[in-house]
Amino acid sequence: MIALIVSVTALIIGVLYFYFSQIAVGTVVWWSIPIIYIVSWLISALLLVIFFGICGLSQSKKQKITAPKPFFNWFAYHMTIFLRVFFNIKVIIEGKELIPRHNKFLIVSNHQSNLDPLMIISAFKKKPVTYIMKNNIMKVPVVGRWLYASGFLPIDRVNNRQAIKVILKSVDRLKSGFTMSVYPEGTRSKSPDMNRFRNGIFKIVEKAKVDMVVLAVDNFYKVRKRFPWRRTKVLIRICKVIPYDSIKDLHTNEVGAMVQGIIADNLAQARRQYEWLR
Repeated sequence: MIALIVSVTALIIGVLYFYFSQIAVGTVVWWSIPIIYIVSWLISALLLVIFFGICGLSQSKKQKITAPKPFFNWFAYHMTIFLRVFFNIKVIIEGKELIPRHNKFLIVSNHQSNLDPLMIISAFKKKPVTYIMKNNIMKVPVVGRWLYASGFLPIDRVNNRQAIKVILKSVDRLKSGFTMSVYPEGTRSKSPDMNRFRNGIFKIVEKAKVDMVVLAVDNFYKVRKRFPWRRTKVLIRICKVIPYDSIKDLHTNEVGAMVQGIIADNLAQARRQYEWLR
């Protein structure tokens, strides 16, 4: 939707400029048309950023957000689709039929790049996904306010008291029927390998009593090396839905080992299946 809006706006700007600067004065330079459109597209993208900024500035981080705001979620989803096009990414999604019909579940996956959460959001079209994320991202001007209004929760990993508060907030969100996502690794691996899991994050499932949707993502670490000249194909695989009842009696370390094993097995299987993941 956003890519379409930018493209249509660019077309309108380009046509108007071409008419008044060339056709109206009787001098037409046909080879300038592609250049005019490219410049118009960049102007349209800039206008989108300005709009994004104005909306973000209207949100204060002091305002208590008890639920994600629909407009910000809608815009965030369409922005991820736009970024798919911008970063020249082709997303292969497997296992969508496993996604629960309700919204009350926690998504757990490995973490390779800053782009994989964006593409995961784009994969869950009718289920707004929000993340528990590092608090330094929420400090970015405008972007932080937008993420806050969208329902993202910042966590300070060195402040245990604040981390507990965030976990309790995420539990309340899940109980209220909102989908959330976490990265047990805590940070990006920037490689095909997984970091060690921080299993305390699985306390969320224990307290919220919700199912877990386990995802495996792969090839995202290659995007920064290939952008902008080469297209990157990436994988998002919904591996398994783990019902709460099947893990309610397990320790968080056992849950973490189970989830990491599921992701590792699926990554290994996918890499055997697809040559472009090797």
